Order: sequence, then C-alpha cells, then structure tokens
Amino acid sequence: MNDEGKNIHWQHSYSTQDKIYCVYIADSPDLVLEHAKRLGAPADKIEEIKGISDPTTGE
Repeated sequence: MNDEGKNIHWQHSYSTQDKIYCVYIADSPDLVLEHAKRLGAPADKIEEIKGISDPTTGE
C-alpha cells in the first residue's frame, strides 16, 4: 500500500490462543481496515495507542 502513497506500516503482532493483535503506524483507521481486507484477515476493532509502558518509561 505504501507504493500507492498510503502511509501504513506494520510494527509487530501479538498472538493469544484465539486472537491476533497487530500494531500499525498508519494515517487513519481506514487504512488499517483496508489492509486487513486486502489480506483477507478480520479486523474487528481498531484502537489508537495513547501511551506505552515498558522499563524505559517506568522511571
């Protein structure tokens, strides 16, 4: 999609027993939905990440 001028970048995914959570940097939720549709993957809910907690931010 980037070659079409659409700003979307997959960062990584987390897998649980029955779900996959994918993290993207994208200009809009619609781009994430379009990406999922092109892959034939479900995208049931999209949430914007408001903050990150890890050892570097905990001090």
